[in-house]
Amino acid sequence: MRYLKEFVLILLIGLILVIPFYYQNSKGHAEKYEGSSVLFSIKGDPLIFIDGNGGFTGYPGYGNITHPYIIEDKLIDGNGSNCIDIQNTDAHFIVQNCTLYDGFYGIRLYNVTNGIVTNNTIYTTTFGILLSTSINNVIDNNTIHSNLGTGIVLSGGFMNTLTNNTSYNNFNYGIWGVGVNNNTFIDNIFYDNDYGFLLSGTNNCKLINNEVHDNNLAGIGLFSKSSNNTLIQNFVYNNTGHGIYLNLANHNNLTSNIAIDNWEAGFLLLNSCYNNTLFNNTANDNNEDGIFLWVSCGNNIISNNTANYNNFCGIRLYNNASDNTITNNSCNHNNANGIALALSSLNNTLKYNSLSYNPNGIRVINSNNNSISFNIANNNSQYGIQLDNSSFCNITWNIALGNLQGIIEVPICIGNLIENNNCYYPALTSPSVNPPIGEPLTSFNYTVNYTDADDDPPTFVRVLINGTAYETTKANILDDVYYDGCIYNYTIALPKGTYNYSFTASDGVTTITTGIFVGPLTNYEPILSNYYVSPPAGNTLTNFTFYANYTDADDDQPTLVRVLIDGIPYSMAKENVNDTTFTDGCIYVHTTKLSEGYHNFSIEASDGFIIVSTENSSEPYVNYNPTLTNYNISPLTGNPTTNISFLINYTDVENDAPIYVQVLINGVPFSMTKQNSSEVSYFDGCIYTHTTNLSKGSHNISFQTSDGFVVVQTQNYSGPLINWEPVLTEGKINLEVGDINTIFSYSVNYSDKDNEAPIFIHVRIDGIPFEMSKQNQSDNNYTDGCIYFYNTGLSIGNHTYSFKASDGFINISTGETPGPVVSAIDERRIPGFTVWFVLLSLLIYYIIKKRKYHQL
Repeated sequence: MRYLKEFVLILLIGLILVIPFYYQNSKGHAEKYEGSSVLFSIKGDPLIFIDGNGGFTGYPGYGNITHPYIIEDKLIDGNGSNCIDIQNTDAHFIVQNCTLYDGFYGIRLYNVTNGIVTNNTIYTTTFGILLSTSINNVIDNNTIHSNLGTGIVLSGGFMNTLTNNTSYNNFNYGIWGVGVNNNTFIDNIFYDNDYGFLLSGTNNCKLINNEVHDNNLAGIGLFSKSSNNTLIQNFVYNNTGHGIYLNLANHNNLTSNIAIDNWEAGFLLLNSCYNNTLFNNTANDNNEDGIFLWVSCGNNIISNNTANYNNFCGIRLYNNASDNTITNNSCNHNNANGIALALSSLNNTLKYNSLSYNPNGIRVINSNNNSISFNIANNNSQYGIQLDNSSFCNITWNIALGNLQGIIEVPICIGNLIENNNCYYPALTSPSVNPPIGEPLTSFNYTVNYTDADDDPPTFVRVLINGTAYETTKANILDDVYYDGCIYNYTIALPKGTYNYSFTASDGVTTITTGIFVGPLTNYEPILSNYYVSPPAGNTLTNFTFYANYTDADDDQPTLVRVLIDGIPYSMAKENVNDTTFTDGCIYVHTTKLSEGYHNFSIEASDGFIIVSTENSSEPYVNYNPTLTNYNISPLTGNPTTNISFLINYTDVENDAPIYVQVLINGVPFSMTKQNSSEVSYFDGCIYTHTTNLSKGSHNISFQTSDGFVVVQTQNYSGPLINWEPVLTEGKINLEVGDINTIFSYSVNYSDKDNEAPIFIHVRIDGIPFEMSKQNQSDNNYTDGCIYFYNTGLSIGNHTYSFKASDGFINISTGETPGPVVSAIDERRIPGFTVWFVLLSLLIYYIIKKRKYHQL
């Protein structure tokens, strides 16, 4: 029994020792897991299969239009099967807000009418949504992504509406429709698929305002005799293939679509695409053509489209693309041609197209019997229209200006009709008016040379005088050869004033205008007389006044009268502001101070029509000021017994000796003495000095001198500082060694002969400053010293200390002293994982003691 009591006692002692550590360890674990997320196993909903109207039994609703059956908020893992499979029903139902994944079909609708599938998320299935042989269903606002096949599949059926769906990152297509008719696709987004939107064998569908981008192949595709479909305002961009792609597709209408930044063509019609209309589309910045008709595409209308900045052609017809109408398109800034017809593209009509800033506006290669008329092909780097091995084409009434050559035939071309085209701008050269200046009512003759390389006569040639147009007359009425130029002129008498003129002309196609030229001038010239400066010489303090008399026979008030001093203009003022009669002259003046040296001046004036100026005069002369440089004050600090020396260098380029040189200490002047009394060369400088004691405090210093003409003073300089330096003595620490529980006391004696209290006293422990406290707060006599202290505990290790103080003028500090050395407290912490080891040791101790007792 005694042993049991001993065991219990030892066990209790062990628990007393262990429990605090266990508690601390448990607390630590609680803190560790606080805020952690916990994963729960979520059990999903079962697969849904509905066959016929009766399959909806158990779902809310009645299956009519006002109370449809509702399938909602399902989370279904298809595990390779169809997540939701509905077939053979005409009941009204809604599938909404479901999350479906890992199935074969996320949602399969077969032979279904009146269904609505909305706000569902479908991913990692083989196919997201299948709508097969179904009528009048709505697929709206679903997100379908990351599926192994296609996002949305339509097979058969009609009158279905797909809106606001997003289908992306699917292995095949964003949406794929086969043999579906009269379906509507609005405001859907398809990206990061192979094809974004592919319809095959599909008729009478509407694709409106869909966004299709960044797909690996084409953005939108109409294939396999898809016809009578309408594509409006779709935005197709940055696809790796073509933007909008028609293959074996007829009678489709593409209006106001945007296909930009695609890696191939913006719009491609391939393989017998007939009777399609492309109207008002934008096909810019594509890596190949803007619009491309390729292989037997005919009877298409390409009208009012914009195809700019494409890497190849704006519009290209290739390989028997014939009988197409290309009108009112804008094809500019493309890297090859604005419009190109190539490889037996026959009987096409190109009218009213605008083709500029391409290498070629229109290029026809191996293609005959095309009609090209009323197009504008200006400012292309090579040719406006180029025919290359093409014959029997009509090239009429085109404008091809500003090109290297307007229209060119490259052999072999035969039977082309090229007439009534305008390939050259008319030109207006040698514009002039004579005389350029005259008195009022002088007759002035305006002349210009009209030239036209097409030999087109002008419909008008006019001179504009101050913006008013006057018809000119041909100088030689018998000269009807315009390619080498004809002179036109106009004569008029002009009253007093200033004028400008330009010429404008037209060949019936292009109106050209010259620049605007100044002239003629009809006016009496003003006169400047009696100009001078007074005085003609002085120093930098002298006021120099410049005079000039302005006279104008027209009594025109001057718009400016100014004096140019050393080329710099300064306005002059009328001396008598009440004198307004300029016919007999008015005096103008300007007064100013000038810098040292020689100066020159002239007078300039204008009456608003003519500027007149005087000759240059070489005056006045301004004496050079002496200079004070290289000042020195030594030393910059000291006490009231210290001798302070002041030094300055006096220089005068005219070698004028100073009347005086002074140092101003706090504004009080003191005469300075020339350091070398025999030195008389002031142009290279003479040193002047002064030495004195200064009172306690800070001082400001400046220097001044005069050469007898002007007084020169330097700026104020700070210094010197006169003060008794404070002293730090008896700096120490009470203990050289200790542990982390030891309080160390630092102390130092601060004294100051000026009896100035310290601004601060710091002890710097290991370089870190700490504010010290005065030991005796009532002791304000710093001349015999005051003790300051700082108490603190320190961390383990070797430390250093120093002291630093300031009386507000001078900072002082002691050297760094090692100490103290601080060690740790000798105590042991029982780690958490040894808790059971302690208990086990106590138990072993008890067993051993018990055995020894039995052995006795």
